[in-house]
Amino acid sequence: MAEEWLRGFKELAVNNFFMFLKENVGEELDPALDPVLLRQTYTQEGNIILKLGDTVVHYHDDFKMYITTKLPNPHYSPEISPKVTLINFTLSPRYFKGDRRSDPVLTELFRGKPVDHEKLIRVLAASKVKAEEIQVKVTAAEATERDIDATRLEYVPVAVRAHILFCVSDRSNVDPMYQYSLEWFLGIFMSGIANSKKADKVKEHIFNINEFFTFSLYSNNICRSFFEKHKLMFAFLLCSRILMNDSKIDMVMAILVIRGRPQHQAPNPAPNWLSMRTWQDMLSLSTLPTFSNLPESFSKHESAFKSILYSSHTCREPLPGEWDSALDSFQNLLVLRCLRADRLTHGLQDFVASQLGQNFIEPQVPTHIEVMKFSKKMSTISLGQGQGPSAEAMMHSAMEKGQWVFFQNCHLAPSWMPSLERLIENIDPDKVHRDFRLWLGSLPNNKFPVSILQNGSKMTIVPPRGIKANLLRTYASLTDDFIISCTKVPVEKNLRLSSCLCVFSLEFTDGDLHICISQLKMFLDEYQNIPYKAKPDNYYSDYSLMHTLFSPLHIKIIEEIVKGIVEKIPSLINVQEGVNKYPVMYEESMNTVLVQEVIR
Repeated sequence: MAEEWLRGFKELAVNNFFMFLKENVGEELDPALDPVLLRQTYTQEGNIILKLGDTVVHYHDDFKMYITTKLPNPHYSPEISPKVTLINFTLSPRYFKGDRRSDPVLTELFRGKPVDHEKLIRVLAASKVKAEEIQVKVTAAEATERDIDATRLEYVPVAVRAHILFCVSDRSNVDPMYQYSLEWFLGIFMSGIANSKKADKVKEHIFNINEFFTFSLYSNNICRSFFEKHKLMFAFLLCSRILMNDSKIDMVMAILVIRGRPQHQAPNPAPNWLSMRTWQDMLSLSTLPTFSNLPESFSKHESAFKSILYSSHTCREPLPGEWDSALDSFQNLLVLRCLRADRLTHGLQDFVASQLGQNFIEPQVPTHIEVMKFSKKMSTISLGQGQGPSAEAMMHSAMEKGQWVFFQNCHLAPSWMPSLERLIENIDPDKVHRDFRLWLGSLPNNKFPVSILQNGSKMTIVPPRGIKANLLRTYASLTDDFIISCTKVPVEKNLRLSSCLCVFSLEFTDGDLHICISQLKMFLDEYQNIPYKAKPDNYYSDYSLMHTLFSPLHIKIIEEIVKGIVEKIPSLINVQEGVNKYPVMYEESMNTVLVQEVIR
């Protein structure tokens, strides 16, 4: 990097430029640049000299250097911060609302006033007729501008929704791969306006734009690039921010659902079945005005709260007393968090579905399998030590021939990532073949170039949660010629087991499915009769698990075991008959012991 700066300063010295812009820097700067940042200059023969490494360049007093970064929230060390002046150019909510007229300077530059132009004034003074014509045009232009402003103000709710949804730019705090740029966001926003359903009424048109844009952003873009564990929380974040903007909930309640509140101490009214942590959460909730009577109501309806606590559908049980009608769906989440925090996920799903729609909680079927089929020829290379030159040559060849390139394991080549970033930045769309595509595969890594993540299309290749989503994903990958996938169906159920029963993760990938399809085709081609008893040996990860999955149903096995145990149990003994047959007698002392054993 220092060499690039050095070449830039040489150009400054030759061309006498007074401003220098360095774009897209990271959180660290080369120490060789300290003479520039600290202005370590000296005078030689009447000239101001700056020594940068082994090179001496002329330095002008009016020289200005600007450094920009694409990092959304950079953290610069105490050694760098005093050397520069930090300016935050993060967009404010006014940007999306179009409220930039408050700055009179920008207003005059943007709109302009005819009376401020000297040439126009001279023309008006020279020709009275011309002045009247211009005045008519100016009046008409001002009227048109007022109409445009009035129409623009009617669409402010659309800009407000865009501002709410731009919270996606802060998701890099959750995962370093969640990077989204303003250009990317505005592209989706403009597409939402163009593709939304048209309407004659403005309010209806605004509603259609907001609904289409919200779902398009979440479903077609965010869901594709988010991991499964983060999708529900982001959907809840969108939903809560929209409701807060509509003044339906406040910030305190939204934070309480996620973080909780400081706990309070008071005697537990039901220590036999209510944990102290649950009671403390309810006391904390009672500090809100809406829930001030919750502790007293709990004591009054203790049995009803107990039934809710032990219900298998806690999130859908009606609250006792006046609480069922007094609380809305969001406030019910607060009570659910206190009683059964383990069911909060189901409560969030129901809440998001009721506010935004069922499609916001249903997993989307990934489309990467179909996308990969569009490539006629794809070149693949696994990055690692010494693979950089080969990958660069492969990329240049693909750009000329219109092929697809797939760089795997980018996280294993962090030192080559800056070179990859420069290669992508230097791509000229006018000179590259239109069919060229570049695919990059990586695990989450904070060393991955931010500019690539912000401007590229991202997708996560992970199995979705639930049998339904996995089966849809499997069916989407099958061709029309292959409609039987009996082996894969029970295996999909194992995805649920891997998250709740197994001590280690067991994932069956698309590669396993394709191997089984190939094996099935081989069996059908080689054998005259269909080998129904063929075992799925290709699932080599755990043979005992596969044997269990494809064995007879466990319910039948349990029934057979229970039946065998019942057959071995002797019939019941009639106690009264034993007492009559062996009464208590002084001469037969063992009769008493025998009767006691029968009773036992």
